Amino acid sequence: MPLDAGPDWLAQVTSGAVAVASSFVGRMMVHAGQVQLGRRKFWSKELGLETVTAVGMGLVLDAMAGHLGIDGQVRVGFVVAGSYIGPRIIEAVWQTVQSRLPRARAD
Repeated sequence: MPLDAGPDWLAQVTSGAVAVASSFVGRMMVHAGQVQLGRRKFWSKELGLETVTAVGMGLVLDAMAGHLGIDGQVRVGFVVAGSYIGPRIIEAVWQTVQSRLPRARAD
């Protein structure tokens, strides 16, 4: 076992934990807004669903940021912002971008 295997592993775990925590902040901002509008109670089943959504979105958005070459605090901001706007908006933007790209022709 190489001696440098630990730091790489630790860096990946730390990156994932920061991404999930950042995503949790974004989803809690949405949840708090819904509570303030009177649409939800703070301690409700929606809070649990937001937590599950935050974990998934944190990991996906962190991978997207890595693919786009985003690092540091900008990466954290990318995850928070993406988590705040939510999966439905991201899907709508993705479909819009895909519809505007030229399609490859199979000749």
